[in-house]
Amino acid sequence: MRRWTHTWWSVAWLGLLLPGPAGARQDWQQGVEYRIEARLNEASEQLEGFARVRYRNNSPRTLTEFYFHLYLNAFRPNSAWARKDLEYGIRTFQDLGSDEHGFERIETLAVDGEPVRPFYPFAPDSTIVGFRLPEPLDPGESVSVDVRWNARPSSVPRRQGRAGRQYDFAQWYPRVVVYDLEGWRTHPLYRAGEFYGEFATYDVTLELPRDQVIGATGVPVAGDPGWEAAAVPGTGPIEYQREWYGSLTGPPCIERAGERICGDFPARSLQREESLGYLSAEPRAGNKQVRWYAEDVHHFAWSTSPDYIVETGRWEDVAIRVLYRPGDESSWGGGIAVRRTAVALEWLDSIFGDYPYPQVTNLHRLEGGGTEFPMLIMDGSASQGLILHEVGHIYAHGILANNEWYEGWLDEGMSSFQTDWFNEVNGAGDAVWEGDRRRIMLMDLQGISEPVVMNAEGYAEQGVYSAMIYTKGSLVLWMLREMVGDETMVRILRTYYDRHRFNHVRSSDFQAVAEEVSGRDLDWFFGQWLHTTGSVDYALQDTDVYHARTGSWVRFTLRRLGEMRMPVPVRIEGAGNVKDTVVHGMDLERRLEIWTDFRPYRVVLDPEGRTLDWNPSNNEWTRPLTDLDGREVHFDNPLRGPRTALDHLPIGLAPLGWANESGGWVVGLQYRSSILGYSNTVGRIGLPGFEAGNKGDGISPGSAYLRLENPRGRRQAILGSTSEIFAGEGRFALLSTWENDLRNHPLSGNTRSVRATVAAVNVYDEAYLPPGRWSGGDRWMGEMGLGLGLGLAAAGLDVQVDAQSAAGFDTDDRRYFRGALSVDAVGRIAGGLRMAVRGFAGVAAGWDPSDLVDGPRTSFAPRERMFSLSSGDPLQQLGNPFLRSRGTGLEATGRSPGGGTLAGFDGTVPYPLIATLAVEFAGSEWMPRMAPQVRLRPIVFAGVGWAEFPPLALDVPPVDPDSNDDRWVNSAGVGVEFGLSDSPVRLRLDLPLWVSEPVMASSARDGEVGLRLQLGFRPPRWN
Repeated sequence: MRRWTHTWWSVAWLGLLLPGPAGARQDWQQGVEYRIEARLNEASEQLEGFARVRYRNNSPRTLTEFYFHLYLNAFRPNSAWARKDLEYGIRTFQDLGSDEHGFERIETLAVDGEPVRPFYPFAPDSTIVGFRLPEPLDPGESVSVDVRWNARPSSVPRRQGRAGRQYDFAQWYPRVVVYDLEGWRTHPLYRAGEFYGEFATYDVTLELPRDQVIGATGVPVAGDPGWEAAAVPGTGPIEYQREWYGSLTGPPCIERAGERICGDFPARSLQREESLGYLSAEPRAGNKQVRWYAEDVHHFAWSTSPDYIVETGRWEDVAIRVLYRPGDESSWGGGIAVRRTAVALEWLDSIFGDYPYPQVTNLHRLEGGGTEFPMLIMDGSASQGLILHEVGHIYAHGILANNEWYEGWLDEGMSSFQTDWFNEVNGAGDAVWEGDRRRIMLMDLQGISEPVVMNAEGYAEQGVYSAMIYTKGSLVLWMLREMVGDETMVRILRTYYDRHRFNHVRSSDFQAVAEEVSGRDLDWFFGQWLHTTGSVDYALQDTDVYHARTGSWVRFTLRRLGEMRMPVPVRIEGAGNVKDTVVHGMDLERRLEIWTDFRPYRVVLDPEGRTLDWNPSNNEWTRPLTDLDGREVHFDNPLRGPRTALDHLPIGLAPLGWANESGGWVVGLQYRSSILGYSNTVGRIGLPGFEAGNKGDGISPGSAYLRLENPRGRRQAILGSTSEIFAGEGRFALLSTWENDLRNHPLSGNTRSVRATVAAVNVYDEAYLPPGRWSGGDRWMGEMGLGLGLGLAAAGLDVQVDAQSAAGFDTDDRRYFRGALSVDAVGRIAGGLRMAVRGFAGVAAGWDPSDLVDGPRTSFAPRERMFSLSSGDPLQQLGNPFLRSRGTGLEATGRSPGGGTLAGFDGTVPYPLIATLAVEFAGSEWMPRMAPQVRLRPIVFAGVGWAEFPPLALDVPPVDPDSNDDRWVNSAGVGVEFGLSDSPVRLRLDLPLWVSEPVMASSARDGEVGLRLQLGFRPPRWN
């Protein structure tokens, strides 16, 4: 059943008609015929071939040059593909050896029998070859081009490949470059973006070993493709469809649905095989020849393997052929892949129209994923989603031939859209779109998005290309469907398909059909969503309700805060009544008035989160004492991530309780909210404490903590900003960080960032301060700092480097400088075993003219600005009530991320100068049988460090007063990390069994060997 949203979305269009250019229309396409003879030489792993291309110039221009694609040259060192990959740190093809890379080499070229000299305009890339025509080719004239070449797929599969005796010849022959309104569309092949080809007739004869089993574009009009011998036992007669395009002998006939039809249109005779003289009339010993034929296709692909197993089926008059490998029986065989291919054809027929080709072949290729070709899909699995997507490409791109490297959304986005639509209709519901919406809204908000229509290789990286072309392209069509409704969307697709099939199509063609069928001008919609970037954010402001005898007027201001414009759904609720309407959102600000025949208590914008409005917190008004505006309150689980929603702002509340020495026992409340998991707010309120046992000294005034990460500003989120405010337990602190991401590739590869920090801290009651980590006395402290971050990923190893420096002062007349460098490396060793290495060095130096004493050191930085061997910065612990104050029970044994991370040492002992190296090994995560959501991971750790021990600044004495104050320290032990499967927090219990300096240990100080316990809170490290 269709959702109610379509009705009121449609109303929006009454006032949204904006004029826009239709764009020039190309009413011609070049005429191309391929006649190819080729031989597979398995000994050399090469294909050797000869092609004759007949080309008719149907354009209004005279041509003086001619171009071919040589795609296989992309899969080798120094191609445009390989060199572009290097910018992303990818070396897939750059390092291939001479026996591994692919190639496609021209041996001879002739035009109407006259030899010509090739040139390569993008050298050293050779995926495009051109030559000058001996004579200009005027409009309406034809030319014949003969080319002899040899080719080899690469041993690393990517849209092609070879392994053993299987060859995926997705790219293998010189393919004519498209000539259109823009001229010759010469474009090297890159990882991002794919193909653009001229519709043509293909007449291809392949010679290859007799035991090879072939799947290909077209139909085998002569020869044995090997299907009968490879067919699953019990398979009925193989349907070759040799006369689909006409009879080879006898009267003009065609074959349709297994029936031979003679004498009726479009029955005709298929021309006899033209010999190019490259292959002999009889194949070489041990070989066979198979002739394939196809019309109205812009590419010809094939795959072959002697191990292929064949299953066949049918959907209406379309033959289905499935070729899979031994071992695939349970996932491909038994009719599984055949049925799923039929399901795809049935669905696509229902939204586009009749499938025009005789067959579809679905084969298991070497590479994962999938790639589409006319009548043929090469898949890495037989999942229904992949088959739907790739068969969808036969419609969108195979029949509707867009330029994939410039307007890839027309097929990748279209096929992603139809696949998700199928899943929605078949049980997944609206949730199938939510992940895509969240992903794109977050990228829009972060400024990562780029226009959907642009050269594929121009995107910042492959991940951005995929998100824009596949995901955002799909959402453009989803939004269109939401606005016009299912029935109209189907009419748009069917009209577009019927009008433009077997033609090159552009975005303007689809837009023109959508406008015609829907009766609406959509230039504003396609213009912004395809060619610009930005976010959607509408705010409901200044809402008033005026009551009358028969109803009420709702008056409000609609403010557009985002760059993008959309129709804005509005829902008004009251006493069991609901009114839905839509207002246009083109203006920056607009005062609106809506009549209802009931008394409203709630007004909400975009009540189902369908406009891609990233900020639902400003979308709602409620009558006082009825609800929280734009919010939903729920009981929060602190061990899980915050809830997020697209149609409202969830507010998580959770009770907390803690204790400390001076404040006593405290009852508290935690508040959390999050938008897209990115703009986050955390608050913790501690009520006045009460004295019980040894906790408390009078009445505590309470405490408050607030953390704002990427907070919501007036018009946008303040990206890269994090602020913390803490008041209570003897301190007031304001900490702010601004971080700027400097990386060129925002979704992958190495990361780089720079940050600035500001801190202001007031200590007004030192009774709360953990001894050793905080300097005493009432005072203020101010600090400014800079930091640099670098992330590296290579060979399964993630390395994070962080450098920070800061300078500050306090009102005790200390001036100080601190600097720290940390290097963290985490990687998999073998199986489930993982290793982490952390190196840390910190130095804190102070100047205090009044602090003059005998000895080598005369002053120190404040203790809270020194470093711990085991735990993080004291200022980082202000949000954690279980660590931040004296007498919590965890101040010495609790560890927060950062610092030297040498387990076993007292976290309240500061050092002005330390250097540590810690190594951890973690086993596989496992789940207790009785608690499947819980994850446990065993850990073994060891560490070594050096610390400058300053006895004048500490309450802990040196081990030997006569010894040097500088000490080597070591620790080792075992631990366990546990938490919920999807929790952003892990609780870590460590048992440091050996600590070289017991006097500095966190517990059990007598002896180096002992059973000690430390507790830590940290994000998941190993997953």
